[in-house]
Amino acid sequence: MARFEQVVLSNDDDEYGIPRFSGVAVINTDEIQTVEAGMRDTIFAADFDPRCPRGYFPFLTIAMRGGDRHTLLLGQYEAPEEAEAELERFTRWLTGQPILL
Repeated sequence: MARFEQVVLSNDDDEYGIPRFSGVAVINTDEIQTVEAGMRDTIFAADFDPRCPRGYFPFLTIAMRGGDRHTLLLGQYEAPEEAEAELERFTRWLTGQPILL
């Protein structure tokens, strides 16, 4: 039975390499072919540029069976452990499988 979920997407990065919100999509989780985890760390950049958001920004890139690829935004965290825990939690929720970090 197909499971459809609404997710937050990013089609572009901002000037600091952080995935930027670009919309929302409904995906069929049965159509997910691959999942890749990623994280942007802006702690160093924020020390030199006060406009840079400080933190850890986890995201997932999923490839769908039809060939579409989507980057899913998972938030902003103060500690890398929190961001890694969110990657693991969200991946298990979305796919039912753990992600290897």
